[in-house]
Amino acid sequence: MKKEKKLLNKIMHALTIPEDEVFWKAEVAGNKLTALVMLMMSGVLVVVYVLRYVGFFTINKKIINVLVIQGLFELIIPAVICLKFKGEKTWLKIVLLTEFTVVLSRIDAALTFIVPILIVFPVILSVRYFSSKLTKFIAIFTTVVFSISSIYGCYHGVLNVSNVPLEESGVINIINGSITESVIAHGYDVKEYVIDTLRFYYTPKMLIYAVIGTLCVMIAEAGKNMILQQEKTTRSNERMSTELDLASRIQERLLPSIFPPYPERKEFDIYASMTPAREVG
Repeated sequence: MKKEKKLLNKIMHALTIPEDEVFWKAEVAGNKLTALVMLMMSGVLVVVYVLRYVGFFTINKKIINVLVIQGLFELIIPAVICLKFKGEKTWLKIVLLTEFTVVLSRIDAALTFIVPILIVFPVILSVRYFSSKLTKFIAIFTTVVFSISSIYGCYHGVLNVSNVPLEESGVINIINGSITESVIAHGYDVKEYVIDTLRFYYTPKMLIYAVIGTLCVMIAEAGKNMILQQEKTTRSNERMSTELDLASRIQERLLPSIFPPYPERKEFDIYASMTPAREVG
């Protein structure tokens, strides 16, 4: 038990503590960006609810109500906490990204094929932290959570009629206002539908996500190396500038500083100037 706890603490430390002070500002900016995106997603949920209320969408009203209420609660509260701390807590990125992933997976489970791109948002946001470890963690976490939501969505989410074998007429008679009940009444096999949906819809989506996740990890690592190289160059330039300033002051002290040097001689004047070198080599 102690070994597992020690390993968990080590993993959390690696995910939450910046590898270098230079990444702290990037982490704070990443937290604020993630919080802003979560607030924007809250606004999208409100717009969807209004559109459903006026009849623009035909999605089940109960599903929309649950998604909006839970979504607003789970998106706004973490975002407000982040803004309250000004993004300056090391644990914020884990809370924000994991909570955002859970909310999006719940939307994916309910609306299924209507929202196919939600899975990519958390891993794309994780790139902003320039930590390949964090991006890998979010990619794996998102894969697991969305796999569960995909299976759940096959049974309880919006039905993808394209995976349902229809009669020769291609027409479904709606029963009790439910497409699901209607296709069941037409004799379609639920198990077969689930297998076909996972095979023809979710499998390609997860393969595409695997490519996007790999690219995000590579971009995060490249961004990290670029920042480290830039910081190294900046420190080298600052050190060289300090050394040149010191050499300039030493040179100035070696030169005469009393003018005129011969005040009793009126037949000539002496003037001199020195321009220190700003580069060497």
